Amino acid sequence: MGSIINTKSIEFGGKTLLLRLDAKTIVNVEKRLGKSMLSLFITNGGMNFPTLGELLLVLQAANTTSGVKEADMYELYDNYLESGKSFMDLFEFVSDLLSDAGFLPKEKTKEAGLTDGESQDNNQALTDLEVEQEGELV
Repeated sequence: MGSIINTKSIEFGGKTLLLRLDAKTIVNVEKRLGKSMLSLFITNGGMNFPTLGELLLVLQAANTTSGVKEADMYELYDNYLESGKSFMDLFEFVSDLLSDAGFLPKEKTKEAGLTDGESQDNNQALTDLEVEQEGELV
């Protein structure tokens, strides 16, 4: 028997959203985006940053909290930013959501054999990529 898809929560613009990426939700998001969920983060073998619209679409589609419409997501995002959060915070959250759904590898830890040096190298590579692509985020 398959495992139950985990539900993840986020405080987003004053609302608590309960999110679940099951197969039906994933297929619906991919149809709306016109591409696979994986291509939100990986393109031509390299890392890609999704647009804000793509991140908000994933959040809204995965949301199981009633009463939150797609049109509400823009104001909720503005409130999210006003609370001190950033685009990168949302990017990391959606990355984790996709990892939980099996699209991205889960972060390796020391228990899995990753050394501190490897972790620092990976973090530096991500930071370098963020700086390199920062102009594309705007």
